Amino acid sequence: MRFYDRYVAGKSSADAPTEKDPPIAVESSDGKWRSEPHWPPLDSFNATARLKPGTYTDDATNNGTNDTFPPGPTGVGIWTFSKPFESDATYAGVPRLTVDVGTQAPDANLTAAVYDVDAKNSATLISRGTYLVPGNGGRFSFDLYGNDWQLPAGHRLGVLISSSHSEWYAHSPTGQTVNVRSASITIPYRSCARPDLIQGDPSIFLEGYKENAPFTVDAATVNAATDPAFPQPEPQHACSAAELAGGPASVPFAQGGGDGGTQGTPAGCVDTRKFAFRIHQPKKGRIVKAVAYVNGKRKAVAKAKRGKKVTRISVARLPKNKVFTLKIVATGSDKRQTISVRKYRGCKKSRPRTSTRGPRR
Repeated sequence: MRFYDRYVAGKSSADAPTEKDPPIAVESSDGKWRSEPHWPPLDSFNATARLKPGTYTDDATNNGTNDTFPPGPTGVGIWTFSKPFESDATYAGVPRLTVDVGTQAPDANLTAAVYDVDAKNSATLISRGTYLVPGNGGRFSFDLYGNDWQLPAGHRLGVLISSSHSEWYAHSPTGQTVNVRSASITIPYRSCARPDLIQGDPSIFLEGYKENAPFTVDAATVNAATDPAFPQPEPQHACSAAELAGGPASVPFAQGGGDGGTQGTPAGCVDTRKFAFRIHQPKKGRIVKAVAYVNGKRKAVAKAKRGKKVTRISVARLPKNKVFTLKIVATGSDKRQTISVRKYRGCKKSRPRTSTRGPRR
């Protein structure tokens, strides 16, 4: 209200100190508010999931939510589900869909949606977007609406590609069959916990939406469309104020940083001649292979000998005096992969952006 007091009612800065207001006030799906210096959050990272191919009919009958009158079809199209989340996660940012489709005629409708699916298979829409396919199809990408949504442990993400969300948008159906040859979606996850909140009540729409919008997906559909390779984020961790603002952290000597003297590299800096990265072991099984990528190019591979585990991978000739991104893909004995991504800026590095994918036996 201070903003309105200051700029509408004309009160003084002493009576309406707007400088005390957060740069951005964000309400999450739990109805609680927090301050952010930037949105999407600067500590968010993207994880890309491959989606299942298939076909659907462009008949514009599917609805994105159950909040319709009269009730109409929901959940009709091509589903892909993650496995249930092992820890709480936060979906924070703008997802992006990339799809390759084939059509028989121009102007086919393609609608993509992301759902929060609970343990009872009740699906709540959290993001969506639609696209008019030109010509006979092809490969294209587009953003879906962004959101800030809490995903409790035990919930999963569901992604649906269909012809329509008829309760939201007036589609003009073409009646043709749309062939989704391949597709992927980039999901934004937050890496840092947010224990500090600001004043604010839940928005009026939120409670009714969470009660009326969900619909149930049958268990057979969920089981058939669940992909164990769908990436999941690691648990959110405590971060400093600088890290929440997108700032980097220093590099300890044990993790490849300089020692301030004998290596000829300043303390807390990466030794660009040869960087040793420690591989963390899973709670179950062991890491049998690790691959390091620098700015997207494969630079090193470490494989375990029979019965052994990979504990470290070394990368030589890193870029000097440049910003670079290091990605480590570690594969466990159960075929589960952990992907860790860090950005290095001189003597600083970001927090790891970590996700997992693949089966756990």
